[in-house]
Amino acid sequence: MKRNDVRSIIARRFASARMALGLSQEDVAAKMGFKDRQIVSNIESEKRSVSAEELILAGQIFNKPYMYFMDPYILDEKISWRTDGQNVDITEFKKKAENILASYVRFADLLGKTANPIEYCLQVNKKTSYEAVSSMADTLVNEWRLGNIPAENLYQNVKDNLKIEILNLDCPEKVSGGACRIDNYRIIFISINEPYYRRNFNLAHELFHILTWNQLEPRELDFYNELEDDNIKHKPREEQLADRFASALLMPTGILTKLWENRNKSNITEWLNTTAETLRVAAIALYWRLYNMGCSVELATVNKGELSCYGKDKSMIHEPDQSKMLSDTFLENINDVLEKGLVSIKKMSDLLDMPEDDILDMIQKHGKQSSYERQRQA
Repeated sequence: MKRNDVRSIIARRFASARMALGLSQEDVAAKMGFKDRQIVSNIESEKRSVSAEELILAGQIFNKPYMYFMDPYILDEKISWRTDGQNVDITEFKKKAENILASYVRFADLLGKTANPIEYCLQVNKKTSYEAVSSMADTLVNEWRLGNIPAENLYQNVKDNLKIEILNLDCPEKVSGGACRIDNYRIIFISINEPYYRRNFNLAHELFHILTWNQLEPRELDFYNELEDDNIKHKPREEQLADRFASALLMPTGILTKLWENRNKSNITEWLNTTAETLRVAAIALYWRLYNMGCSVELATVNKGELSCYGKDKSMIHEPDQSKMLSDTFLENINDVLEKGLVSIKKMSDLLDMPEDDILDMIQKHGKQSSYERQRQA
């Protein structure tokens, strides 16, 4: 690791730890015995190096381990998790996910790549109405040209046009995914262990959080229940808004209105299930979207238990496709840092919590031609 690289990491971590505790530069200067706040300012702006003794003292003040200030693979930023239930223990997986997310950013840095500094954001706050965020989603469907089945084109649009990375992770049961912002990097991660319609909704939901992070920073844990309305009172406002946005993005007003007007009125339940499959969403999500659009009278006869949803229609649950793990961009960076000798395969294995052969196999499955593998076999 280069000297300036170390100083940059220390500067960012020092400032982050200080602000997390609500301490001013004057407060930290006094605690560390510096003559004034300018010394702290110089540390945080990379103008002054920090001795080992000072880092140990800073660790005591900030309640952080010594390596927190120097290890680029320690994730300091907050992750917002999406889980099914409030009693889900994510402790073990959280550490693994943090290593993967930190590795994504670190490998890009090692290769001299930078995140897109241009940020697309939605102007919303907690007072923004459900109707307003739904209208925003309708507008974006047209602006992004998502077509008649937005779920089919959303993934590529998020990656290519918004420059937001999407990582497919092998999440434990009841963990659907989440979102994280690291410097200028904006990352959404989705569980590969869920059916396609749940992955689609999770992507749209987490996209809202990424686009509103500065105004409505999401909580660390977002609990959902697929059978509940997205307007239930115990949900935080930002989660209710995210659900409404996701519903409208995947089931736009104009498209859904036409489909509803041309429906088979003799069997609404059957129509909901068939239409949901066409739009690549859950039938229960389609039900609530129509309900919130003012179709409650027509939906009154529907037995929600007969709607296809996760856990009920097992035919819609697919085995996880391990070849789709992580992302093309991440796998390309993994391959490149291995080839250039910037990260050893053993270090890579530790970071990703994956056997070395599995990493190389994953690169190959993504269609990457690994010269590192050829060199190893030679």
